[in-house]
Amino acid sequence: MKIASGYAIPKIKSKEILAIPWWSEELAMLKRQVATRKRRIRCAAPVRRQMVVEEYLKAKARYETERSTEDALYTLVKYVRHNLERRRIVVLISLDIEGAFDNAWWPKIRVRLAEEKCPINIRRLLGNYLSDRRVTARIWRPKATMPRHSPTMWCWCSKVRRPSRSNDGPTTPSNV
Repeated sequence: MKIASGYAIPKIKSKEILAIPWWSEELAMLKRQVATRKRRIRCAAPVRRQMVVEEYLKAKARYETERSTEDALYTLVKYVRHNLERRRIVVLISLDIEGAFDNAWWPKIRVRLAEEKCPINIRRLLGNYLSDRRVTARIWRPKATMPRHSPTMWCWCSKVRRPSRSNDGPTTPSNV
């Protein structure tokens, strides 16, 4: 009998509300405003609903201006060129996001890189990536050395393949 009553009448669970550390009063207010606006749109007449949706799309476009991937890449290229002009060392680490280039039209990307006067070595590198989805690069030998038993060196060596020599002559930073 005791077991049956346990299934029929569930135990009272704790009503303790846990506080989320990043939640703030400002976020709570924004959540209430969004709920109010959604309700107003849902309950509005069709003509008014269309006007509200159009205003929303305009506001969204204003907000997203200069927040696209193209704008971010343009800012990055501008920053890299600025530092290269000042003869500073520039290092770029990129992460591949799965599916990021699935819908991109690759020939247009190549044309756009040429129009923007992107250096030929970078265009070839990106062209290689876009053609068979992998990156191949010839890297010149650095003049600095690492200690023989450096863990950093072993991690680096295990991930980098030595480039094969071709008939292009010695590999230097100018012909990489």
